Amino acid sequence: MKMHQFTAAALSALVLGGTMVGCTTTGAGGIASAGSRTMPHTEAAAWAKRATKAMAAHDPAAVDFAEAAVASSPGEADYRLLLGQTYLRAGRFVSARDAFRDVLLLQPANGRAALNLTLAEIATGDWATARQILTTYERDISPTDRGLALALAGDPAGAVALLTQAARQPGADAKMRQNLALSLGLAGQWPMARVIAAADLSPADLDDRMQQWIAFAQPTAASDQVASLLGVRAVADAGQPVALALVKPATTAVALAAAPVAEPAIATVAAVRFGPRQEVVQDVPAAVPARRVAKVIRRAVPVAAAPVVTPPETPVETTVAVRFAPRQEVVQPLPVAVAVRAG
Repeated sequence: MKMHQFTAAALSALVLGGTMVGCTTTGAGGIASAGSRTMPHTEAAAWAKRATKAMAAHDPAAVDFAEAAVASSPGEADYRLLLGQTYLRAGRFVSARDAFRDVLLLQPANGRAALNLTLAEIATGDWATARQILTTYERDISPTDRGLALALAGDPAGAVALLTQAARQPGADAKMRQNLALSLGLAGQWPMARVIAAADLSPADLDDRMQQWIAFAQPTAASDQVASLLGVRAVADAGQPVALALVKPATTAVALAAAPVAEPAIATVAAVRFGPRQEVVQDVPAAVPARRVAKVIRRAVPVAAAPVVTPPETPVETTVAVRFAPRQEVVQPLPVAVAVRAG
């Protein structure tokens, strides 16, 4: 069975607005149409309108029209969201990934772009990034959509836990139950998947649905399941044209440069205070009597000073080696002992 036939029949119960995917990527839960709000540029709005009509008619020209809209107004997130959607419908998953990343740079809280980016990441084989996006945007993506996307991103058990809890809440609809049934199948729980799917299908349709889901659970390429959900065929894709890449406004750098810089606080040093002035009086040794000094002088015996030998001066210019004077012994006379009289 061809993929577009699978799209038309297999998951019709999951579809809102005619799209195959159980995740809501178009309409109120998907891209913003050209008339969803006032567009700032008339030319860009005209291109976006043509892209929307062409995409609804499955016209490949939708990509060209959406690219023209983005080129006319590169800073408008809605046009980039529309461009990413046309890439998905054309099977250009790498380009879609680039476009949705740009949307999130412009609108970081855009849950629709996050869900579409998740599908593009899954289709390009980056399941880890897809799961990370779902975790980051868990408050911005409905449990119904997040559950099926989680199953496609390689965590069917987590998807079953999430969708089972959501299906028990008031207001649970057929789309949620069918997403739960498909997630059960992807987790290998086919009997339970059949029970859940039977709640919204006739016996004749149930058998066909289960056979299609079994084939769906055995992809041969990373893009197979997302392409099946969208009813498209994946094509070789080099990515979004470089000319359409988002360039962050220079005002960001200006704002950072103008941001006030907190100056470090300078510690206050207290003034130095001196204590009361105090005079320090140092004791002076007692004077020695003059008579005693004279007596000591009379008893002292002079000691002959040792002769000083001065080596002969030799001109620097003619010095070849160091020469020492003849050796002389220095005899130092000893002081004469003073006789001490007895008594």
